[in-house]
Amino acid sequence: MIQNIGSLPPGNGAGGKASGLDLLIKNGIPVPTAQVLSHDDITDLDLKPGRYAVRSSAEAEDGRETSFAGQFESRIRVEARDVPKAVEELVKHAAMVIGADRFSIIVQDWVESKVSGVAFSQHPTKDMPGVMVIDAVTGSNEKLMSGEINAVRAYAWEDIQLVPDLYPLPENVLTELKTSILQIATLINSPADIEWAWDGQKLWILQARPVTRLPAADSLDHEEARVMRLFACRPELVLDRNDFAESAPRPDEKTFQMIRGLYREQGAFHRAAIELGLDYNVEYAAAYFQLVFGWLYSDASRQPVRTPRGFFSGIKSVFRLSSELERFAREYYSTLNDSDPEKSYAKASILAQFAQKQSSRPIPADIWALRSASKRTAWKEPKTVGELYAVLREDTKFASYTQSSGEVVELPIVIKKRDALDLRSSVTVSDGLRGQGVSEGLVEGICIPLKSSQRLIEARILIVSALTPEWFPFLDKNVLGIVSETGSSMSHGAIQCRERGIPAIFGVQGAMKTLNDGIRIQIDGKRGAIKILSSAE
Repeated sequence: MIQNIGSLPPGNGAGGKASGLDLLIKNGIPVPTAQVLSHDDITDLDLKPGRYAVRSSAEAEDGRETSFAGQFESRIRVEARDVPKAVEELVKHAAMVIGADRFSIIVQDWVESKVSGVAFSQHPTKDMPGVMVIDAVTGSNEKLMSGEINAVRAYAWEDIQLVPDLYPLPENVLTELKTSILQIATLINSPADIEWAWDGQKLWILQARPVTRLPAADSLDHEEARVMRLFACRPELVLDRNDFAESAPRPDEKTFQMIRGLYREQGAFHRAAIELGLDYNVEYAAAYFQLVFGWLYSDASRQPVRTPRGFFSGIKSVFRLSSELERFAREYYSTLNDSDPEKSYAKASILAQFAQKQSSRPIPADIWALRSASKRTAWKEPKTVGELYAVLREDTKFASYTQSSGEVVELPIVIKKRDALDLRSSVTVSDGLRGQGVSEGLVEGICIPLKSSQRLIEARILIVSALTPEWFPFLDKNVLGIVSETGSSMSHGAIQCRERGIPAIFGVQGAMKTLNDGIRIQIDGKRGAIKILSSAE
């Protein structure tokens, strides 16, 4: 029996995909007109001239545990007269996968899209609740879904979105798509995996299904999502840690709050600015510092004081023209051996700022008259700010308060919006390669680059140019892990890897040439990092 999707009865037996589209249409989601039929109904199908998409709809397809993503064939841009032939081909292929008696066919109006893509209402590989991921390509999305090309990725929350500069979908359409994504996730009562298309006039949802695998809880993912949201709210933001790479690269929480205090209203730097007659933006100063994965960054796009040559460019002598700074120096030497090392660090951190820009300036002799307050009489008297800073760096109290605990995540020295879009993959590793982690897991093994699909005789890490559906029947126990030159975390290949528990990294340019047969590597499917352990055996 041929049935119109959008008016299917309960228990219709039309399969997972057709039932999902039926639910969307009944709730006002824009879906191209479609019919569902069995193989026996093809002679009764009456189509208007035009182009169609012919897709599968198996009972087990698009389920909550297994999606069968990419395992059944589809035909697109099919002329009406060729639809019967396309149906025959799909049924023949389906019989090899699951059995044609449990298989229906969807014949759907073809959407000639200007932009299309795939969206997940929740990140498929990172623990980022509330973050939608929306991949887009120009034209139709079949090569994106098969993993043959890479997309441009945007992130969205209910209220804001983080969009790269070359994103092909207009902002107002992205906002509309975001609303549909949230609505669909609510309708199916699950995080949603959605294929969509925009024809230049209207946004269409082509199919939707539950996300079958979600990542484990990960606090580092939460931190990355927080940074992404910062850039979504302020795309012009620039985070820079150049000024603190030496003095306080990864401060603990107490030290971080102490550094922030130096810049707060009526803090040390505010008072110094007033004394020097410089304008000081208290609002900028309050948010001037950020900890990103434990690294200390300053907001280079909103400096509290803007002068052509920096904050202290007006100081002719390091200390003499600012009694405020002289007071800092005096207090530092009087508290070097204080039982509270935080006091020592506070003073040292201020001097460290001068050391980086004024290391050759002489220290006024009267400053050293204060040295009698310090018990460090064995010190050799520094003559310049640079020498003084070197002494401070050797102070164990100073050093012990510059390092935070926890896993060290390497990040760029300067973070801009383009880096925030994939923060932990934006740093080149020295002993390997990076890509997009699409299926978590850590595994070591011998590489085998292959250009055509085949079953592996021995356990290996498979290296391919693209993990297309032709590979899916061969992803058995001998495939330890997968590295692909193209593809994204929302392609059919990535979904298959996650459902089968195979660690995988996609988007590794040059992998087929670099990872030669016999090289032993380690891949981290969560972080997207590939470490070369040994040359070809």
